[in-house]
Amino acid sequence: WEILDELYEIIPSYSLPHMHALVHAIEMGAVDREEKELGWLFQNDINFDRELIVDSYFSAGRIDKAIEIQLSQIEYSTNIVGRADINPKSVAKYYAVLAALYKEAEMYDNAREAALKAVEYDQSQKESAEAFLKTLK
Repeated sequence: WEILDELYEIIPSYSLPHMHALVHAIEMGAVDREEKELGWLFQNDINFDRELIVDSYFSAGRIDKAIEIQLSQIEYSTNIVGRADINPKSVAKYYAVLAALYKEAEMYDNAREAALKAVEYDQSQKESAEAFLKTLK
């Protein structure tokens, strides 16, 4: 923590040390530090790499938090007023990841819904989504 804290002092508005601290906090189970870093990122760098954070939560077995961050990625990608740069294929990918996370959490209705949303954004995902849906209980 000390090295990361020193980096904050040198480059206080740079988000990379906060990302590393968040991943480390997730891995170590340091919930207070995790909340602090996640709060800083949401407040100061809305473009932070949510995929890395989702992967970190998933690896730590914290599917609920992975789902929460993935939902924030979808919200960021689709609901910001005035965004002209919505990329439907990216949004479809985010929904596909969400569907897989819901499946892992045994939230099968949510997984179905997310898979169908992926297809809404990218019709080329229809065959993959249908195969995924067949794997759900």
